[in-house]
This record gives sequence, structure tokens and C-alpha cells, in this order.
Amino acid sequence: MTTSYFLRWKRVGSFLLRGLLILLAVLLVYFVLFPLSVPQLSELDQPPIRQKANGHYVFEEAWSFEVDGQRFEIPPAYLSNGITADIKLKEWLGGNSVHSSATRAAIIHDYFILRTQVNRWRLDRIFYAALRQGDTHKFKAKLMYHGVSLRSLQQWFNAVRHPGKKAPPWR
Repeated sequence: MTTSYFLRWKRVGSFLLRGLLILLAVLLVYFVLFPLSVPQLSELDQPPIRQKANGHYVFEEAWSFEVDGQRFEIPPAYLSNGITADIKLKEWLGGNSVHSSATRAAIIHDYFILRTQVNRWRLDRIFYAALRQGDTHKFKAKLMYHGVSLRSLQQWFNAVRHPGKKAPPWR
């Protein structure tokens, strides 16, 4: 009786291990391959921002850039919190500096979320393109892209809306 019980658990364990390995392989492929298409950004210069005492960034004058030939302008006095993360993680990602490409990408991401009708999945790819244009290492850029994408997926499932966004017709 104990032999058949042991063999049954051995088969279950083998099945679970194979499933776990397949899941890890799929996640690895996803992490390496995505994003598949990256939008074309104009050369991003240093935005005219200053960091406030609370860590947020405020624009001192308008800042414009192009995404796939379409021009966008962030207005003066626009406020952004930059990278939304714990301070130690934020420093590791390079987002606690006014001159960091991670900060610049996070500000662009915040602006698009709150002020435009850009699709979240496209927006996440714009975020990735802005990261890669600067000094952010490819591994960190992918890590940040996937973190933002998973957050977008979570908000899509929870039907979180931002001001200015229209609810889809099925909601």
C-alpha cells in the first residue's frame, strides 16, 4: 500500500515539476521577447524640471517630443511623481535624479496616463522606448517595462479608470 501511495505522489510531483518548468520557460520567453514593437521617439532632451522637497517633479516650462511622428507637449507647472516605487528600489532603478532617463520615461508615462487617450499597451511600449533611449541598461528597462505592463494588466482587470479616460462600451 505504501509503495502505490509513494508512486502516486511521485507521478503527481513529476507532473507538477514539468508544469512549473513549462511555466518558467514561457515566462523567460515573454521576458526576453517583449516588447515586440517599440514606437519611434524623437530625441529626448533634458526636460525643464525641478525636484520639489517631497520628491515630485514640476515642469518649469513646456516640453515637447514626438512619438511616431505625432507631437506631444507637456505643459508648464505639470506635476509628476516620477517612478512610483520604494525609495531603495527607485534609487536602484536610477529614478531619483532629475537627469535620469528612468525619471524622464516615468514622467512621460504619467503624462500619457492622465492626459491622453493612448492605449495602455502602447503607452507601456512608449515607456520602454524612452528608457532605452537614455542611460538605462537593457535588463533594467525590461524589468521596468514588465512591472508597468503587469500593473496595466491588473488595472485593466480591476477596471480602474483615470480622469479623461472613457470607459469601454461593455462596462
